Amino acid sequence: MRKRMHKQKLKNERKTLQETVEDLTLHLEELKQGHQSTTRLEILDCTWRALAVKEREKQLTSESEQMHLLAAAEANASCIKELCKQLPIPGAECTHSAVKSDSGNTQPPTFLTSPPFDHAMFRGHLRRVYESYAQTGTALDFESMN
Repeated sequence: MRKRMHKQKLKNERKTLQETVEDLTLHLEELKQGHQSTTRLEILDCTWRALAVKEREKQLTSESEQMHLLAAAEANASCIKELCKQLPIPGAECTHSAVKSDSGNTQPPTFLTSPPFDHAMFRGHLRRVYESYAQTGTALDFESMN
C-alpha cells in the first residue's frame, strides 16, 4: 500500500509538472507573439514618422519656393510699372471735353481727331519698346545672378 501511494504521489507530481510545462510554454508563445506585434508596431510607427518628416520637408521647400516666386513676381511687377511710366499714354493726342450748349444742357464730349498715322513715329515707338524689353531682360538677368 505504501508503494502504491508513493507511485500515485509521483504520478501526480509528474502530471502537475507536465501541466506547468504546458502552461509556461503557452505563456512563452504569447509573450513572443506580443513582442513580434510590438516590433511590427514600432516598425510602422518609424515608417509613418519618416513619411511625416519627408512630407514636412516638402511643405517647407514648397513654402520657400512660393516666397521666392512671389518676390520675383513683385520685382517683375515693379519693372512693368517702370516700363509703363516710360511708354506714351495712348490717346494723349486726342483731347476731349464736355461742351455746354446755350440751353445749359451738357452734350457728350467731342473728340478731336488724332493726327494721321505716321510710320516714322510708329517705328520710333517700337524701337523704344524693344529697348525697354532689352533693359528689362538685362535687369532681370542681373537680379537672377544675385
